[in-house]
Amino acid sequence: MDNRLNIWHLVSKPTGEYTEIFSDVMFEGKYYENALVARRYEEMFPVVSCWISPLVSRDKLSGVLYKTALKFRYINKDRGMDLCYGYLDALCRDFLDRDNLLYDREVLYGFVEAAYDTDVHVDEISELRRYKWIGKFAMLPTHLKSRIRMKHLNRTTTEENTRKVESAVYTLAEMKHFITSTNIAEVSELSVRTVERYVPMYKEEIDSYNMSNFDTTNFHSYTKDQNVYRIIDAIREATALEKKLSKTDLAEATELTRMTIHRLWNDKRIQEVMTKYNKELV
Repeated sequence: MDNRLNIWHLVSKPTGEYTEIFSDVMFEGKYYENALVARRYEEMFPVVSCWISPLVSRDKLSGVLYKTALKFRYINKDRGMDLCYGYLDALCRDFLDRDNLLYDREVLYGFVEAAYDTDVHVDEISELRRYKWIGKFAMLPTHLKSRIRMKHLNRTTTEENTRKVESAVYTLAEMKHFITSTNIAEVSELSVRTVERYVPMYKEEIDSYNMSNFDTTNFHSYTKDQNVYRIIDAIREATALEKKLSKTDLAEATELTRMTIHRLWNDKRIQEVMTKYNKELV
């Protein structure tokens, strides 16, 4: 039929084997405070779901309960009517029994019997899921499930990125490297843009480390000092050559560009060592 109803999202049955590594998905809403609504598994797990053709017109709640009973029957072929009734009873008790949604339990078994007596065309679908909704929360509207999933993913991503950045900071400190957003990104395998959202949490610790080990918290100052020291070391090592040194000679000796040598040439520390070198040549 052209307008078969997609009701697989109401109940699904995990099948096969899947890794039991998951994170809890919590939800706070009008009726629930920090409720455990689902679990998100690291590995996707297989489920069986189905489509069911449109049924005889009923009022909205009756239709939901009847269709749920039908689906329970066809997805859970190895389960009987009593378990199906138990599911519908729990559904009404935990999710639907509010104000005008109170429902007569004797009527529920009629839905179950009707579902098990009805010959309905069903297409079974095998698919993979990552979220396993718990109990009554399997009945949450699709848009609300999507919102919960996105909120959980954002929180999970934040926690994971925080852990990676923190680990990278400690790794770089153990390696005695100057700590910057760029090398944190390299170690953590996150983008620099992502790292810069988390670095402020560790700024005081990073600045203290950099100042203690490199006398500056500014990477450009640190890089400049490192290049100056490389040039000075090259000048001192060239003393035995007894020849005048050019910027090209120093660029080759230090593996710095001529532009870098030219930019740092007037640094007081370099000029002091260069003056001494030239005097010794005379």
